[in-house]
Amino acid sequence: MTDEGLVLKFKPDTGMPVAKPPVNTAKSYVWIESGDVKMFNSLVTNARTFIQDSSNPGAMKFDLYGYRRDVAKGTVRMGTDGALDVDLAARSQ
Repeated sequence: MTDEGLVLKFKPDTGMPVAKPPVNTAKSYVWIESGDVKMFNSLVTNARTFIQDSSNPGAMKFDLYGYRRDVAKGTVRMGTDGALDVDLAARSQ
């Protein structure tokens, strides 16, 4: 824990290929590869999920407990390969 909140650090297994996020990523983002992601009432297994806030050029704030509130204001797209692209930037109405 820091003054800014919970800090998580991940280290790849030795010999495993490193996951590559999509090109042209924001400075701050969440990239999940090969995990299971539950988004609202849908469970995507072995997912590739990219989460960003295109309206924020600085450090993204992502609330694991308030994600429904944040994601509902933005957009979620699923590619034909099943990859999720989540943008927390508010949609224009």
